[in-house]
Amino acid sequence: MADDEDLLSRANSLINPDSGATRGERRQVPRQMRRRRSFLASTASAEDAEGSTRLAGRNSEDDDLPLLTDVVLGAEAEPEASVDDIAADLRPTLAAELTQLIDRHLAASLPALIEAAVADAAEHLRGGIKASITMAAADFVAQRGQLPLPLEEPESNATNAADPRE
Repeated sequence: MADDEDLLSRANSLINPDSGATRGERRQVPRQMRRRRSFLASTASAEDAEGSTRLAGRNSEDDDLPLLTDVVLGAEAEPEASVDDIAADLRPTLAAELTQLIDRHLAASLPALIEAAVADAAEHLRGGIKASITMAAADFVAQRGQLPLPLEEPESNATNAADPRE
């Protein structure tokens, strides 16, 4: 735990030089001027001549300050998307939404459509069966009308039935 406190006090002294000293020590040490660092971010990929001479002319006071060694390039602006690109990106999303909408409408209206189709089919079937029976009956009557029936004439039966004595 003591090591942690020591580490924290050392870190604080690096951030603020007066933080590690006690009140009495602070009065004895003259306050140093605060140094400010400025960094130059450039869009050029190679160093210009002015930047290299500035780095070469550093004095010993600045040796303890860290340097920015990476060149920061400005991010290139992406070109704006055209209407065709936006439409191409939206097509899959719109197709999925349209599919879901059609599915919902079919799920809502399909039972009524099937019921109406079955009722129409049943009516059509009844009409077909009725027409078939009518044709079969007509054919039956036509065939029986042409054939001689083996029945006796009713007059002869009536005379035989009236004269039972014979």
